[in-house]
Amino acid sequence: MGKCIECKKIDASYCGLNGGKRHWCRGCAQNLGKGTITRYKMERLNKETKKTGMAMAQHSTPKKRTLDSTTTISFATLGPKPAIAASLEGNWLERRLSAATLLHEAPRSAWSANTQTKLDFTTGTIREKIAINIGAELCTDYDGMALVMSKIAHVLNFNDTACIGANRVGNHTPKHQHTPLGTLSLLGSGTKRWSLWPPEEPAAKPIIMNQVAGQLFWIPPGWFHEVLTTGGEAVGPEDVIAPHWVCWCLPRHQALRSLCAFLVGTTKEKQCVRPFTPTQKQAVYKILTAYAENGSPGYA
Repeated sequence: MGKCIECKKIDASYCGLNGGKRHWCRGCAQNLGKGTITRYKMERLNKETKKTGMAMAQHSTPKKRTLDSTTTISFATLGPKPAIAASLEGNWLERRLSAATLLHEAPRSAWSANTQTKLDFTTGTIREKIAINIGAELCTDYDGMALVMSKIAHVLNFNDTACIGANRVGNHTPKHQHTPLGTLSLLGSGTKRWSLWPPEEPAAKPIIMNQVAGQLFWIPPGWFHEVLTTGGEAVGPEDVIAPHWVCWCLPRHQALRSLCAFLVGTTKEKQCVRPFTPTQKQAVYKILTAYAENGSPGYA
């Protein structure tokens, strides 16, 4: 009689494989054929790690919060301050549209040796649907909000859909703000350094946030931000870029606050050189009040 090498129980010398060189009890020998023997191995491993004072984490990689078809964010969870909305795998965006494909398909006029940044490579191309679908993949309530964002962008004459673009390493985006919409920004590779200021304190000491590949940043409406691309992915012999996915975003519970700042002129939209007209303001008012009340856009 001897000990089973799996469960360590004393058994009447049931002889297992390898011509009698290994010994299991009858129960473990049967489980070995069913593929459930690993349970005993894990129990034994737990006991061994406790004895040596080692954490079980050394034997298993902790799960990183990733977003897939079963794990998404909701706009209802986004607060009034900039934040990391989610952390994905570093190559999450690359798997959907690679940086090499992005540059290969870009016209020469859009990306040359002197180009430092291109906000939007996908709008109006065969890749536009990929950028739009990413929003629905990331956010449970994206479709309803996207209709509102698109309508506001159309009224104010700036890009009205999610897009994928890229920056070269060293690119510096000057201090600016967006209104009445905020933004979600996902970094595909590389690193960025964000300097942020609240709408009411543009001269205050900035809040610094460092973004790495796979992080989805939330920048609320009106928040000033300045961005420096500090790292990227090598694409070809000369290009080192940091691709990104960006979309407009305005959670329903923040709609009225953003609308007020927009109407009184305390926030400005970078993409609009001229002041908003009374007609534009009236249209935005109808859209956002309806959105705040019932979640759908009002129509002017």
